[in-house]
Amino acid sequence: ELGWSPATLVDFVEHASTSLHWVGLDGTILWANREELSILGYTADEYIGHSIVDFHADKVCVHNILRRLLAGETLRDVPARMIHKDGSIVQVRMDSSACFDETGTFSHTRCFTHNVTAGRLEASERQKLAAHTLARRLQGVNRRLQRDIDMNENLLHQMLPPKVAA
Repeated sequence: ELGWSPATLVDFVEHASTSLHWVGLDGTILWANREELSILGYTADEYIGHSIVDFHADKVCVHNILRRLLAGETLRDVPARMIHKDGSIVQVRMDSSACFDETGTFSHTRCFTHNVTAGRLEASERQKLAAHTLARRLQGVNRRLQRDIDMNENLLHQMLPPKVAA
C-alpha cells in the first residue's frame, strides 16, 4: 500500500510528461492529459468528446489500431501520424491496450503516445546535410575533371600540326 490519495494519482497522470488518452468503443476520445493536448495544440473542448479518427492523418492506420485493440491485442511502438491544430503532421509512436470490465465488455483504450517528430526532423536534416555535402564534393570533382579536360585539349592542340590554310 503506497498510501497515495486519488488526487495524487490524478495529478500524476494529468501532468505526466508522456501523452495519455482513453478512447471509447465508438472511437470517441473520453479523456486526454495535458501533454496529449499540448503536442497536438488543442484545448480539451476541441479534443475530448470528438472522434479519434478526426485527429489521425491516416484513416486506415487508426481504424486498424482500433480493430486490434477491440480484439484485445496490446500494441507496442506503433507508428502513426496525427494532425496538429495548425494542420501540420505530428509523428508519434503509440503503446496501447484495451480495458475490459469484469464481464469482459470493452470499456476504453489506454494509450500512451510518444511524439517522435523531432527525431524524424533531425534525421531529415542529417539527410539534407549529407546530400548538400555530397553535391559540393561532386561539384569539386566536376571542376577538377573539366580543368583536366581543358588541359588535355590544349596539349592535344599543341601536338597537332597546324592546319593548312585552304
